[in-house]
Amino acid sequence: MRAARALILLAMVTLLGVIALLVAMLWPASNSEPGLRFSGVSDGGGYRLVIPGTYTPDQAERLKRLIGARLEEVDERFSLKRADSEVGRLARAPLGEAVPISAGLASVIGALYAARELSGGAYAALSPTPLSAWWQPQSPALEWIDRFVWHPPGPSALLSFDDRALPFAPARLAVDRLIGGIGADALADALDSAGVERYRIEVQGTVRVRGGPWPFALDGAGLLSLDHAAVAWAQGADGTQWLVIAHQAQAARLTADILAAVDAQSAFALAQRHGWAVRSVNGAGRVWISSAFDRVEVEQPTMR
Repeated sequence: MRAARALILLAMVTLLGVIALLVAMLWPASNSEPGLRFSGVSDGGGYRLVIPGTYTPDQAERLKRLIGARLEEVDERFSLKRADSEVGRLARAPLGEAVPISAGLASVIGALYAARELSGGAYAALSPTPLSAWWQPQSPALEWIDRFVWHPPGPSALLSFDDRALPFAPARLAVDRLIGGIGADALADALDSAGVERYRIEVQGTVRVRGGPWPFALDGAGLLSLDHAAVAWAQGADGTQWLVIAHQAQAARLTADILAAVDAQSAFALAQRHGWAVRSVNGAGRVWISSAFDRVEVEQPTMR
């Protein structure tokens, strides 16, 4: 009886040892690598940062304050929850009243116009009023704009930029999803300026990385290996899942939302035409990969 108990105990110890070994093999190396981790919630949504490396307590505190200050700047400009934010003041401006607008917000308005045009009006962050003929997406004309005037909404509603005017209905200026990309880019710029060379930033589901390779799991068995890139995901009304890789998080976020706003076939054609790095999976499991995405490094996961 004692011998049987001893054998059972030995078997249990051996099994626990095997389980511990498997956990050590499967646990990502990044979880044990020294570094800093910050997470929380801002007006723009949840955020999480991983900064590998060895830092003193003073350095860690400075980075923590830098991250908080940069997120506060984003909220002061783009938060829909703050009446005194730039977007909040824009939404509450009386008709016909001139309101200051920063170059940063002007560029976002331009990006939303471009998104609406590229999607044939399907991307609904703005009203479907057509653009004026003189303005083109990514026009540098928006860089010098600093004031605008609301006019009564309607078919001829205009957003007046100094002595020029763009057709614009003020009822819709949706930056709630785009703010994830804006926030990730703002944090990346802050860390770059602080001399941080490796990081993974996620704001509201939009990711930006530097100093990789940083792995991203794909459905199936593939792994993306990225360095100095941004990643965003979106789901279309038909259930198609879109993954977009770009250099900037705002561009990745907006591109993913544009693709999700139109039917899958048109979206893939749009991605091919503009050279976007895109991967999609429809409800039946069919995978489409754009030519630009095909050049991204995809590897098979291995146990190390």
